[in-house]
Amino acid sequence: MHFLRGRCSNPECRYAHIRLIPGAPVCRDFANLGYCEKGANCDQRHVHECPDYANTGVCNKKRCRLPHVDRAGQIRKNTGANKVDATNDDDSDASSEDEDNDLSQQQDFIHF
Repeated sequence: MHFLRGRCSNPECRYAHIRLIPGAPVCRDFANLGYCEKGANCDQRHVHECPDYANTGVCNKKRCRLPHVDRAGQIRKNTGANKVDATNDDDSDASSEDEDNDLSQQQDFIHF
């Protein structure tokens, strides 16, 4: 966490300080084996979670033992694809029924 916030100043820090794009895919080797031959040169995320689910949102393995983590960005992306256009809904509110009685018909209307 210190490195990500720019606070690590230890030149001999034992942790790998690797900057990845937040949307980088999950490294399949690291997820399945716990090890990646590319090490610090790998451009994918080294996390212990299902790479199929993390990268595509779908895991077709019947007995997958890796965690399936739902990320906010993936949820938003999936929700946006399923969203129905609100402008196509039937507008049946009271204001569209009778334009002549706009505000004066409301109970809290005050004449000035």
